[in-house]
Amino acid sequence: MRRSIVPAQITTVEDKIAGNLTLSQLVLLTAPVFISGLIYVVLPPTFTISTLKISLVTIITILFGLMAIRIKSKLLIFWAIIIIRYNLRPRYHVYDKNDMHLRHMNTPSTNPEPEQTLESLNEPERSLPLLSTLELVKMRSIVDNPKANFHIKITKKGAFSVHITEVK
Repeated sequence: MRRSIVPAQITTVEDKIAGNLTLSQLVLLTAPVFISGLIYVVLPPTFTISTLKISLVTIITILFGLMAIRIKSKLLIFWAIIIIRYNLRPRYHVYDKNDMHLRHMNTPSTNPEPEQTLESLNEPERSLPLLSTLELVKMRSIVDNPKANFHIKITKKGAFSVHITEVK
């Protein structure tokens, strides 16, 4: 498959549809026609002309006409969106290294269960099962055996990888 680089001048040029108007300008200029038709049908008194409807349609037509004006090759609506986003941005960023997000807190609950005590609440949670004394002695003898070829490695993600060759 053959690839070629498209020059930036081709991708940034907008197509002119009618005279000097682009598609986005035409949409902005024709939208008040549909909106005024909707206003004529929906607002009471329906299907009649009133001063409220005429003034509302006039204001909408003027606003959409102003949004279709180009300033420095950008539509006025895009300038308005940029200014609104700038004004709505957060002004203060507070960074706290003592943030409690994703930390395990050992706080006593308001309604503690009867079998829980303060000592059990302060103990860290264990993800591994507790081993009996016999199993601990067997594991200790395997680790201490030089023939066992015992290796502990830390993976790239921070997990432990334990390798023990089989010992008879």
